[in-house]
Amino acid sequence: MNQLGVILLAAGQGTRMKSAVPKVLHSLGGKALFLHVLENARRLDPAIIAIVVGHAARRVQDACPVRDINWAIQEEQLGTGHAVLCAQDKFHEFAGDILILSGDVPLIQEQTLRAMIENQRSSRADLSFLTAQLDNPKGYGRILRNAQGAIAGIEDASVRALAKVQQVMPPRLRRRVEALRAATVPAVWSSGPTIDPEALTAVAQACRDEERIRFAYTAQSGEETARHVEPYRLVSLGRRWYLVAYDLVRLDWRIFRLDRLEKARSTALRFSPRELPAEDAAAYVRASLGHVSVTAHTVEVLVHAPATTVRPMVGQWATIEEIDEQRCHMRMTADNLDWPAHALGSLGAEFEVLGPPEMVAHLREWGARFIRGTET
Repeated sequence: MNQLGVILLAAGQGTRMKSAVPKVLHSLGGKALFLHVLENARRLDPAIIAIVVGHAARRVQDACPVRDINWAIQEEQLGTGHAVLCAQDKFHEFAGDILILSGDVPLIQEQTLRAMIENQRSSRADLSFLTAQLDNPKGYGRILRNAQGAIAGIEDASVRALAKVQQVMPPRLRRRVEALRAATVPAVWSSGPTIDPEALTAVAQACRDEERIRFAYTAQSGEETARHVEPYRLVSLGRRWYLVAYDLVRLDWRIFRLDRLEKARSTALRFSPRELPAEDAAAYVRASLGHVSVTAHTVEVLVHAPATTVRPMVGQWATIEEIDEQRCHMRMTADNLDWPAHALGSLGAEFEVLGPPEMVAHLREWGARFIRGTET
């Protein structure tokens, strides 16, 4: 059985807390924040526990009642990756799994950590990281998932945090992590062209944040042009991804195939969305591709969950409208009903299909098949 090692990061100053007290020494329930994390870590029966301290190191050490701790000192505050690097000499002869924990996350639970470790080992993954769904994710780094739950990209603070940790990874593992986005864009239903996952991530983020983007685009003729657009919506149709956007050079609406799009980058300039000259983005794409024979389904569903919960999961590929605090309306267009079926199944919420009838029949067929699969 693999051994477990734990690195607990407790070197931060807590500047954003506007306090002279080290961040991990702030009290919760009469106990310092990092002691809650340490308590749960010890329940995992690790072979080694290393705590990285820096700012007010002696105060943190004095506050710890546990004596069998390997202390590592981060002399300079050079970030998360550097903090992990400071503990590497404690693991020279160690060949097991290493769990890295933040000392300022006191509500992390033992069962959560055990489930994460079990998943890491059973999947034989090189790297696992824990994510959470928040009603208001402002200020946090974000993991972008597609409708099937697979990771489609990492944005903002998450990218910076992962980049820091990559600094201390072995070269083989670092290469695998750098390929994360390329390896996690699914091609379950499509035999169409490959999409650059970084472009997909950048475009999806810009659509959501309403930020202008620039990219290189290759036309069917092979001509490459530089584009500057206001992205509106991503649409999947005819086994391809399309971006609907307002072209700021040509001063008109355009659609772009994502497999022909490269070097997408945000300009960080926000914009107010213009009125689309169509019922919705999917209708605009269908009208623009009138010569292409595709069968598109517009699926409308009443979801019994808050829009703030549903939108982060499928909002980049569907339109989510709030009905009230506990319900929302989801509209998704796809040429294959398997996709919205997967999306609905991943929500973990009750829902009612409003249309089309083909979607109702499709889900009934799926449900019957799943039930048959459980019968013995």
